[in-house]
Amino acid sequence: MQYAASASAGSPATWLTLSDVIATLEPHAKLPVSLTVTPPANAAPGDLLAGVVARVDSAVRASDQATVDANATATLPVAITVLGAPTAQVSITGARVVAAGGRDNLEITFLNSGATSNTMTARVDVHGSRAQPPIVRASVAPLTHTTVRVPFAMPPGLQTVPISVVATDADGDQATWSGSVGLADTLTARRVEPAAVGAAPTDRDGRGPAGVAPGVRC
Repeated sequence: MQYAASASAGSPATWLTLSDVIATLEPHAKLPVSLTVTPPANAAPGDLLAGVVARVDSAVRASDQATVDANATATLPVAITVLGAPTAQVSITGARVVAAGGRDNLEITFLNSGATSNTMTARVDVHGSRAQPPIVRASVAPLTHTTVRVPFAMPPGLQTVPISVVATDADGDQATWSGSVGLADTLTARRVEPAAVGAAPTDRDGRGPAGVAPGVRC
């Protein structure tokens, strides 16, 4: 399989894979060829168009096997629909207390299954405690998880405490999470990126989130 000279790196044409078939066909004969479409994990949802060009490399006359000109081509369009939300679609997948930098932090993980980034402002309510964590501001990348940390103090004498998290974007759309968090887990070393203003460092895993890899329809 060869890509057209005009096909750019990462374009829909590079998502196509043809079955490896080499055959000699008699006049008017047919041969099925399978086509697989594999969009990358970060493909934006929407409708796209690619194409496959079939050409004759060589031909002979059936009556006497004499070589004849072989310049026939046929273009087959391939319409691709990448499934998913074209806009930001943010949820909160979990929260836990972790020990990092010599202090306890509340770690909140967001999942954006949409194709655009979003900024979320989250308020954490620690039930039964007057000491509340600061407001969390997180820049949530598309089609991945984003984790932020904010300083957290476990109420004295408790091993677990119920909390609720309400995150809101600029349009007023909300994502919520509630549950209990326990004593801090000790973190192993991992890459941590600079945090958004008002939040603790942000950690992005760089992978397409489980369950939200783009689907495809041809």
